[in-house]
Amino acid sequence: MLVLTSTPVTPKALLHFNSVCRNLKSIVVQIGVEDYFEDPNSPEARKLFDEMVNKLQVIITAL
Repeated sequence: MLVLTSTPVTPKALLHFNSVCRNLKSIVVQIGVEDYFEDPNSPEARKLFDEMVNKLQVIITAL
């Protein structure tokens, strides 16, 4: 099991972990907008964060 807490991670990184860690059974990602952006309250940060979460969810569901 790989648990990433408050760690900015990309979909590409999750795919990499999955490909090189043969015994990996699950990945848990616990993140917040403040983990990615200096100004987490800006509309642009919120939009980009939401897009990132959607991409991560697609990857995690597919694994």
